[in-house]
Amino acid sequence: MLRITFLYNHFNTFGHAARVFAIAQRLEERLKERVELTIIQEGARRQLYPCGRYGKIVYRPYTWDAQQRALKTADSLYAALQKTGEISRALVVRQRSLQEVLRQSRPRVLFTEYYPFGVTVLDRALVHLLVPLKKAYSTKIIGSAGYPFFSKESIDIVRQAYDGILVHCPQSFFNEYIRHPLFPVSGRTAMTAIKAYLKDRMSCTGYAVDRQEIKKRGAMPLRLSRREKVVLVSRGSGILHDKLIAVALAAARKMPYYFCIAFGPQGDRVQFDRYRQIIRRQPRVRLQRLLSPAFQAWLRRADVSVNMAGYTTVAEVLYSRKPSVLIPRHTEEQRIRADILHKRYGYPVVEYPHLTVQTLQESIERSLANKGAQIVDAEDDFSGVERTVHYLTHL
Repeated sequence: MLRITFLYNHFNTFGHAARVFAIAQRLEERLKERVELTIIQEGARRQLYPCGRYGKIVYRPYTWDAQQRALKTADSLYAALQKTGEISRALVVRQRSLQEVLRQSRPRVLFTEYYPFGVTVLDRALVHLLVPLKKAYSTKIIGSAGYPFFSKESIDIVRQAYDGILVHCPQSFFNEYIRHPLFPVSGRTAMTAIKAYLKDRMSCTGYAVDRQEIKKRGAMPLRLSRREKVVLVSRGSGILHDKLIAVALAAARKMPYYFCIAFGPQGDRVQFDRYRQIIRRQPRVRLQRLLSPAFQAWLRRADVSVNMAGYTTVAEVLYSRKPSVLIPRHTEEQRIRADILHKRYGYPVVEYPHLTVQTLQESIERSLANKGAQIVDAEDDFSGVERTVHYLTHL
């Protein structure tokens, strides 16, 4: 029996959760009763995917979430809370909670999504849990990220605890990513040190995207003429970006196209109902949940995708070979990715502060005329899920 435990925090946005569940599902399909999966989801209890298909999902608190959102930087948070002892109490709660689950699951492999890349005050202390785990159960510990940002702390954590790191994008894209001017020099230095330590145990898998899900033939929720142009607007899932929706709705009134606006799983029912009331006055606009079965049908039907250059959306759009308009907003990672995609495929990029009805209209028209500059990514570039499964089963 191969016991594999996944650890991720949905606070780290939807791309991290999507990778974990795609890999877990493929492991279960391939190994069936020969694998026992435990998925530890930290943070507020959110059912991002159907439960029951992937072994066991365990929800655990991530006590720092609300405090981190309230302050701008980890340093200011640490300074503010160190005086009251809140940091140490939060660490104790988290460590005891995780320790309990890991003792029960006794994993042969522990797969940590995003950690040790986005290392925060609470995350640094996780290494004190990982080292004993390796000694007690001979656990192999693997780090995972789409586009990692390395730090000095990452070097120490990898050397103490990690057996390998998987980067879920093509090697050529990763090379451009770490050479980009927005990628910090300190991160490049840390990456070089980690690569020198791990050697061939650090590798790029290609995009970890669920190709089977994209290929599924789902019925469109309504019939549209083939001549009808469809604009699919994806708001993103981790952060609220109402401006993108408001601008898209205004553009839909002026453009002769059908608009579908997709909400991520972090969007609540109040938001969804509010916008549903608004679009009742716009018959050529449809509101869609990102994880609903109809979303992939909309993606296949779309003539252009307007998105925030998030990991999962970009991987799906590239695999589907769709023209795009990129509106990076949330992280440097999104800005770097958007810049590379613009240079590779000519995707128009609109900086979030410059997003207006006019700039969105112009960018949609440019993208439709551009046809995505003939995306040439090989099928092999999207084999991240399959390569990861092979890697985990051959440790």
